[in-house]
Amino acid sequence: MPTARQTLIGTLLAAAALALTACGETPPTIDVTRAEGPFAPLEVRVTGLRPGAEVELTATAHVDDMRFASAATFEADDDGVVDLTRTAPTSGSWSTADPMGPFWSMTGVSSRSPSAFDEPYDVDLAVVDSSGATLADLRVERPGTAPGLETRPVEGARFVGAYVLPAADSGAARPAALVLGGSEGGLESAAMTARWIASLGYPALAVSYFGEPGQPTELEEVPVDPVVAGLEWLHAQAEVDSDALFTFGVSRGGELALWLAAERPELVAGALAPVGSGFLVCGYPDDSVPAWTLGAQPLSPACTKEGDTVPPAASQIDV
Repeated sequence: MPTARQTLIGTLLAAAALALTACGETPPTIDVTRAEGPFAPLEVRVTGLRPGAEVELTATAHVDDMRFASAATFEADDDGVVDLTRTAPTSGSWSTADPMGPFWSMTGVSSRSPSAFDEPYDVDLAVVDSSGATLADLRVERPGTAPGLETRPVEGARFVGAYVLPAADSGAARPAALVLGGSEGGLESAAMTARWIASLGYPALAVSYFGEPGQPTELEEVPVDPVVAGLEWLHAQAEVDSDALFTFGVSRGGELALWLAAERPELVAGALAPVGSGFLVCGYPDDSVPAWTLGAQPLSPACTKEGDTVPPAASQIDV
C-alpha cells in the first residue's frame, strides 16, 4: 500500500504535469512507432524535455519470472527531443544511435537463455531525470522472436534434429534452411536459431553433429554423414522449395555450412556462416586429428591448426 509520502509525491508530479499543460508546455512523452523489418522493429522518441536536459531511459521486462533490464543516459537536443534513431547515448547498456537498443541490450538471468523471448512479452520503458523522478513511462508489447511456431518431431531419421515450421502456412513451397550450431555441441543453439528463422517465414531444420547421445563428445573426427542425411530429408519435405535450400551455421557450424554449399551444390543453394571459417579447421581439443569425416575419411588431406600463420592450401573451402 502506498505511503502518505508516496501518495504526495505522485500527486505533486501529476499536478506538475497539469501545470505544464496549462502553460502550453507539453509534458515529456515516450513515442513508439512500428518500423519496417524483421522481428517487428520500433522507432523510439522522447519529446517534451527541457533542451539540453540529461535523462536516463530504462527498459524492464519480466520473463520466466526473471527480470531483464537496460538503461542509457541521453542529452536532449535543442528541441527537447531524444530520438534514438539519430541520438547515441552518452553512456549505458548500448553505445550507438539505435532505436532497438533498449530492447536487445537488456540483460538478466534465465534458464531458457534467449529462447525465453520466443513468445510475446511486455517491456516497460521509463524516462528518469537526474533526481530519479520518472518523467514519462510506457508499456510496449513485443511479439516475441518465435511466436506460435510448430515443431515437428524427427523420428526414425539418420540424424538428430528438430524441424520448425512458420506459424502461417501459405501452402506454397518456401526456401528453407538447415541450421548448425557451434563448438558448444548439442542441438539447443541450432534449434534456437531455427526457431528465429522459422519466425521469419522459412522452414528450418536444426541438426546436431556432436554432443547428443550416440554422437561424438568432442569436435574430433565428427561424421558429417548425418548432416548430409538431414539435407536429403529436408529436400523431401513438401513445404520446402528444393531449389532454394540453404545451410546456416555459426562458428564451427559455419565452417561446415560453407563446406556443404561448396561440395554439395546439388543439395545446397548457398550458405550463411556468421564467424564461420573459410578453411577446414582441425579437431578440438586434439588438433592432431581432423574435425570432420565423411564415409569415415577426412574431408580434406590437411586442416588448419590454431597458430598457423598460413593455413594449408588443402584446407581451404572452395567458396
